[in-house]
Amino acid sequence: MSAVITKMIMLVSLMFIGYLCSKIHVTGPAFNKNASSVMMNVFLSATILSSVVNVEPTMSNREIYTIVALFFVMMIVIWAIAWAAVRLLRIPREEAGVMLCLITYMNTAFVGFPIVETMYGQEAVFYASLSGIPFNIMLYSVGTITLCGDGTGEKISIRKMITVPLVVTLIGAVIFTLRIPFPQVVEDIIDTLAGATIPMSMIIIGTSLGAVSIKDAVTDWRIYVISLIRLIVCPIVVYYLLSLFMSNPTIVGIITIEAATPAAMVLTVLCLQYDRDDSLASKGIFISTVLSMVTIPFIIWLLL
Repeated sequence: MSAVITKMIMLVSLMFIGYLCSKIHVTGPAFNKNASSVMMNVFLSATILSSVVNVEPTMSNREIYTIVALFFVMMIVIWAIAWAAVRLLRIPREEAGVMLCLITYMNTAFVGFPIVETMYGQEAVFYASLSGIPFNIMLYSVGTITLCGDGTGEKISIRKMITVPLVVTLIGAVIFTLRIPFPQVVEDIIDTLAGATIPMSMIIIGTSLGAVSIKDAVTDWRIYVISLIRLIVCPIVVYYLLSLFMSNPTIVGIITIEAATPAAMVLTVLCLQYDRDDSLASKGIFISTVLSMVTIPFIIWLLL
């Protein structure tokens, strides 16, 4: 727990640096647009590969496939919770899609991976990265339908579902299955790139938060309710559901931590793309990210 709290303090500090950079105009929307692309396609992909080439996995191939299936279960369960919450809270139709997505889609990579690595080691990052398969499939299919649920006529492109981290995760699964060796120089390059993942991701999040009106964010009570459902209700339900038929505590722990992360940053981008309320999405990301610095250690203490 001490290591987790220390890691959370580090993440908050890095995020605050990003926030300050935004306020003094060192970074901004243009930086985030370009840096997010590099972050997702280069650094995050290197982190996924690093988790494969640097460790000797202790789980069987069958367990790997089981993890992917369980992540699908996690996403479906959380979507059901979000659907029920939006209706119980009587969220207006024009905001319902955004609110539902704020609960359903979490920041598994930027926040989840560092915590998983702290709890279970570098190997576990690869297992956590498998969440990218159901995440991308659901985000760019069900998520798009959710945001365009009022009949805007937006078409869902299969191509958009195929992202670089998703492809790298699938490649990593092949490397894991076949135990493909890498030259030392290749491993060193991958490790160097992967080392930039955590600081860059936190600065991007901090810069994103710098564009949000703090007053508007902290006075919207609905955002707090939605965030607590995302951060507390979802991981608790996922944990107890998985515990009914999964005896491996490491797998349950990895999935629970991923389920306890704040709302995904990409939601703001999607809202801009589909002409939805991006300020509402940004407020949800801001509040859930700040609250997660307390709720994630609480979930780990309570359940794991």
